[in-house]
Amino acid sequence: MRDAMIRSIALAAALLTLALAGCQTTGDPSAGGLFGWSPSKARQDVAALEQDAAATHRQAMEEQQKTAAMQARRTEVRSEVSDLQARLQRATAENEQLEGQLRALMQARRLGAAELDRLNRQLVENEQLREAARHAVAPQTVDKVNDRNAQLRRQITLLSED
Repeated sequence: MRDAMIRSIALAAALLTLALAGCQTTGDPSAGGLFGWSPSKARQDVAALEQDAAATHRQAMEEQQKTAAMQARRTEVRSEVSDLQARLQRATAENEQLEGQLRALMQARRLGAAELDRLNRQLVENEQLREAARHAVAPQTVDKVNDRNAQLRRQITLLSED
């Protein structure tokens, strides 16, 4: 009887060992019952979740910084466009004034047909440039109008000296 009892205990111990060996530990206290829960696994799970949250927070901060940089650049570009429009408007206004002076001098002077044709072609080109400038706000446009203004000033100076 004693041998039978020892065999029963040995068998029960073997079954218990097999049962425990087949169990996985988890960090979830609601899964696995008493023997399936592991506090160290739970700490690892919490640490992994905290790392994920920190990475997500860093990514959100980087995106906010990019957004702020883009908004600052947009403000800068708007300011540049506004400045460029003002420069173009000033150059165009000066161009119109210079063209008026040149037209007045052309009427006041006795110019030959060839000279009148040359100046009239310049005035037509000038009007075309001004019209194009109304539709193309760009640094090159301002430069072209300023160059044309310099040409008109030279023509006015030449006609004024005669």
